[in-house]
Amino acid sequence: MLARMFVDDVAAALGLPEPVVRPGPDGALPLGETRPGAIVWTEGLEGCPDPVGAGRALADALAEGGLCLLAAPMLADVRPGGGDLFRFTPSGLGSVLSGLDDVWTGAVGDPAHPRCVFAVGGRGRSLGLTADRLPRLAEAQREHERAAGRFRVGPLRFGAGELARAALRSRWPSR
Repeated sequence: MLARMFVDDVAAALGLPEPVVRPGPDGALPLGETRPGAIVWTEGLEGCPDPVGAGRALADALAEGGLCLLAAPMLADVRPGGGDLFRFTPSGLGSVLSGLDDVWTGAVGDPAHPRCVFAVGGRGRSLGLTADRLPRLAEAQREHERAAGRFRVGPLRFGAGELARAALRSRWPSR
């Protein structure tokens, strides 16, 4: 949900140059005859065995004036089967896009332990991106900080039912 809000906010703020491509689960880009104007990779980079190499490949493939959008969970459930290999801080995710000319990073959640991190990189363009230009993400951050009707447990926020289920699971784990 946060990743979708991120993509929608960036599209509204900066536009997504065509063609827009999405890497496969292994990070492979479905490249056609033209370079992508935008590459959108949400919640897949954490399972890539070589995220730095993948970032170089994304930067190399991107058209002049293009954008690369990355989103990755930091405090989210590990995918079934243990497919997650990495977690990224905002600066770590930004470093994956270091081959691009301008990079913006952000996060939603606790500043020291965010739920999800985001990065936008541009080739041959200045982004001029700030958190206030991404209204859905800004509202998600305000909601996290308010934690209305939720219990604060470190960087996490739980509703009463979620907290009760977690407590029961820790006391009586399923067999």
